This record gives sequence, structure tokens and C-alpha cells, in this order.
Amino acid sequence: GVKFAVGTDGMHGGLAREIQYLVDSGAAPSQALMAATVHASRVCGLDDSIGTLQPGKEADIIGVEGNPLEDISALRRVETVISRGRIRYLSDHESGEKG
Repeated sequence: GVKFAVGTDGMHGGLAREIQYLVDSGAAPSQALMAATVHASRVCGLDDSIGTLQPGKEADIIGVEGNPLEDISALRRVETVISRGRIRYLSDHESGEKG
């Protein structure tokens, strides 16, 4: 099959919408997630440092409420953001605090 990438240079939250559009257009959630991670890093020439979770690469990870492979809208419910291996955001829900 054809490999495709998705990305945005828009405002925060735009990428989740773009991924949702792919799924709404018939892509499987797994294909849409690959387009936003693995394939996007290759298109940008950055696949040696981002796009997959491997030793030596930057650990850019989000944790979401729900399973995006079953419900892609889970990408809009971000609980945790880890950038370059450091926690940058931890929701009150995730930390156990009431807020």
C-alpha cells in the first residue's frame, strides 16, 4: 500500500483533528497513527531521532484517556506529555490530585 504522512503547523490540538479526519475518511486508526509518527518523521528526515520508541531516540510520548486504536478521539484527552524523556504535562487526574 501507499505510505502517507500527516502533520500540521497549526494551533495546539490541530494534529488530533487531522488524525480524526483521516479515520473519518476511511483510514484505520493504526494507519492514521503511523502517518502522524513513523511516516511523518521519515518525510521530515528526522526518523533517526523521532517517530518511534527506540533506544537513542528522543522519548516524545503522550498518554491519553482511552485507547486511540479503538476510539481515535482519545487523542483529544491528553493525560500526560513526555518530551525528550521529561514529563512536561501531567493532568490532575493522572497525578491523583483533585482539581
